[in-house]
Order: sequence, then structure tokens, then C-alpha cells
Amino acid sequence: MSKITFMSVYTHSRYPNSGLMWVVMEINGELLTVLLDTSSSRNLLAKAMVYRLGIQPQPYSSRIQSVNCEHIPLVGLLDSCIQISRWSGACTLLILPLDNIECILGMNFFVPNKVTLTPYLGGMLIGAGTNQCYVQVGFYGDKKWHDQF
Repeated sequence: MSKITFMSVYTHSRYPNSGLMWVVMEINGELLTVLLDTSSSRNLLAKAMVYRLGIQPQPYSSRIQSVNCEHIPLVGLLDSCIQISRWSGACTLLILPLDNIECILGMNFFVPNKVTLTPYLGGMLIGAGTNQCYVQVGFYGDKKWHDQF
């Protein structure tokens, strides 16, 4: 067996976590599945969640554009207290129509809250505030983790 083949086998067995990372978050007493997206600059909440959460967003007349998409008008802006595991803090979410995703946390959440994603360990460290914690994350396609919630 050559070294290249051996390294390929070793890599696949050592890094079982792949795919998109997500976590369970609580807003207004409701649990949401949240996508952790380091390529997103903003925190986004699906328009459908506004009604489920029973919240009244602030009007926000702006538009957002994703790669290879048209400009999408924003529904509103929500300044809310969120809870992820033992950590809680303030978060600003832009509300817009999203398909199949309830919420996305992006760099506007990660940087000020000193979040470190550790996909190899299957978690994220939230280092801001007085209630720092390490939170187990799930990976899309990992049914075993998803069934826990």
C-alpha cells in the first residue's frame, strides 16, 4: 500500500463529521434549528418563524442579495435574547423568506461572541460574557444526533 492511499484511508476514518453544522437555539421559549454559516456575514431568521415565535419585528426597508440570486426585500429586524445551551445573549436577526432553514447564524454572531467552531470535535466554544460554554453541534445528514432533539 502506498503512502498516499494510506493517508486517504486515515483521513476518512479520522474526520467523520462533514456537512453543514447546526445547533438548537431558543428564542421566546421556542426551539429552532440553526445553521452555523461562517460564509454569511449576517444573522438571518425565516419569515415563517416570526409567526411561530409570536414576535413583532421592527420595520426594516432594505434588500439583501445572495450569490447568483436577485435582491430579496427584508421583512424586518429583530433584536432578541437567544439561548444556546447554557449561553444566552443578545442577537440581531434580519428577517426574510428562507427555504427549508429556520435560522442562520453568521459572522455578526461569531465575532462579537468570540465563537470558535471545532468541527473535528463536533462542537463550538462561545467565549463571550460570563456564561462561556462548549456546545455540541450536529451535522446535516447525521440522523443519530438529530434524533436527540
